[in-house]
Amino acid sequence: MTNTTKEYWDVDGVSLNTYAWNIATLSGRLSVPPLRGADIVVPHRAGQVWRPRVADARTVTLGMWVRGSDANGLVPRHWRGRFNDNWEALQRLLFQPSRQVTLTRRRISTSGTVRVDAAKAQVQGGIAPEMQGPGVAAFTVDFLLADPYFYSAAQSVPSRGLGLYPLTVAGDVPSPHHTVRFAPTSGFLSNPVLRIKSGSTVLSTLTYEGALTLTDSIMVSFPDFLVYADGIASAR
Repeated sequence: MTNTTKEYWDVDGVSLNTYAWNIATLSGRLSVPPLRGADIVVPHRAGQVWRPRVADARTVTLGMWVRGSDANGLVPRHWRGRFNDNWEALQRLLFQPSRQVTLTRRRISTSGTVRVDAAKAQVQGGIAPEMQGPGVAAFTVDFLLADPYFYSAAQSVPSRGLGLYPLTVAGDVPSPHHTVRFAPTSGFLSNPVLRIKSGSTVLSTLTYEGALTLTDSIMVSFPDFLVYADGIASAR
């Protein structure tokens, strides 16, 4: 399968940027989530009292096209049949009433590397073709993200020896969910300390008093502040 751009998207590992079907525009992909919340009305006080908002669920709309070729751009003799096959394959891929799909996007950074992150989504509408010829159609697809954010893959830092192991979490906004797992890759960890920082400001500190061997692991979930040992919630 040939991807037509480095910044391609995929659904459950199937690329949306091929010569058989593709995303036509950046419109609909670059927006921020809507905000949920309201200011407080106080009797006999002018105006309202401002309250902070939280990000709400959002819809990501992709404007796409599909045509009668294979994913590498080869147009077969029976191109109309290929168009029908492509359209039916897209419908099977996107229309999943009983589950969320994994919507993955790739973005090129200033260093030239490709950043990959993913969100859970479910198609709510669209997938209605507007024919632009006998073998080409344009359409939109609306992905509802109940959790409005895209997340990158888990990151690891070394655990051998003493010292600090800073881990910078990239992103556009502070992440509402963090899960940190203490697990030595060799030897043991003695009294490990986790510090959450914003710039030079320490927001919170967690110390595990004891030693973790190769068979031990401790997982900390934020913002729930649950600590798991061997998969069991053991402290709050």
